[in-house]
Amino acid sequence: RVPLYAVLTILSAALQSVSFKKAGYSLMSFPYIILLVVAFSFIPILFLFVFYIDKTYGILKESKTVEVKKTFAVLGFLNAANGVLIIFSNPHVSGIVQSALAQAVIPTTLVLSVLILKVSFSKFQYIGAFVVFVGIFVEFIPYLQTSAQQSSTVASKPFFVLTFCLGQLPASLSGIYQEIAFSKSRVNVVY
Repeated sequence: RVPLYAVLTILSAALQSVSFKKAGYSLMSFPYIILLVVAFSFIPILFLFVFYIDKTYGILKESKTVEVKKTFAVLGFLNAANGVLIIFSNPHVSGIVQSALAQAVIPTTLVLSVLILKVSFSKFQYIGAFVVFVGIFVEFIPYLQTSAQQSSTVASKPFFVLTFCLGQLPASLSGIYQEIAFSKSRVNVVY
C-alpha cells in the first residue's frame, strides 16, 4: 500500500499544482476567488478524512484537548498567511521564479530554528542553506534592477516577488511552532 499511496500523493500534488496555476491564469491578475474556494473547501474535505480516521481507527483523547485545538488554530492562521501571500502574488510571478523563491523556506527555517529552538546544525547544513539563499538573491537581481522608466506592471513585479518570498516566513514559523507544540503532547499525525 505504501508505494501506491506514494504514487497517488505525488500524482495528486502535481495535478493540484497544474490545475491551480491554470485556474489562476484564467482569472487574470487577482485570483481571489481561488483563495476563498480553496480555503473553504479544505475544511469539509479534511473534516471528512479526520471523521473517517476517528471512526475507523480512533484518535487519541489527548489529541482532542482544547490545548491541542488551540495549536491547530495557530497553525491554521500561519498556513492561511502563507496562502494569502502566495496566492496574492501568484499571477505576477512566473512558475520558474516561484520554484526558486519557494526554497526560501529552507534558510528561513534554519535561522528561526537556531533563534527560537536554540538548535545547531552541521557545517554542511549551514552551507546548504547559504547556497539556497544565494540562489534566491540571484533570482532577485533582475527585479532589483528595474528602473522607474519602465511600465508600472514591470515596476510592480519586485513587490510581488518579495511578497511571494515573504510567504515562506509563515510556513517556516508553522514548522517551528509544530516542533514546539507537538513535542509536548502526543498527537495523531493525520489529525
